[in-house]
Parts: sequence; C-alpha cells; structure tokens
Amino acid sequence: PRLSPAGVGERSREQLLRQTCEAVVLGVLHPRTAITLVLQVLSDAGSLLSCCLNAACMGLLDAGLPLSSLFCGVTCALDANGAIVLDPTTRQEQVRTG
Repeated sequence: PRLSPAGVGERSREQLLRQTCEAVVLGVLHPRTAITLVLQVLSDAGSLLSCCLNAACMGLLDAGLPLSSLFCGVTCALDANGAIVLDPTTRQEQVRTG
C-alpha cells in the first residue's frame, strides 16, 4: 500500500499471488535461489487482483524463469440486472446487490 500499513485485503492479495507464482515456478531447477517479485500499484481503476496476476506472469516470463505453465486473471461481476460485467470499475466492484 502507498499511504497506510498493509491491511487484510493487501495481505490476502499478496498471499494469492505468492501461492499462484509458487505453483508454476520450477524452483527445483535452481536450488537455493531466491526470487523476489515486486508489483507496484500506480493506479487502481478496478480489477486490481487480475491486473496483478497478469503483471506477475509477464514479469516471470520476462525474467526467463522456467515455468510449468502460464496463468492469467480476469475479473467478472454481476450487475443489479444479473448481467455479467467484464473488467468492472472500482465502483462496480463495490456495489452490493441484495
């Protein structure tokens, strides 16, 4: 987080990213090697988790790390009418339907 200590949401996002990356990186090919992945949020207009997942995958690919597979993220939401919204904005993500 930019302005405050990490909260539950940030820690949850970090844990999901860590588990996803650890599942695909073939670390046994490079024992005793540490991999540090830094993702910096410059702006958040919605779909932040899927954006972070996609950035992490591209970063691992760009670094040339051996991966067992590729991964990606996409955010979907349901609006009040039950229609699927792809890549929702922050406001659309926060709307709760009864």
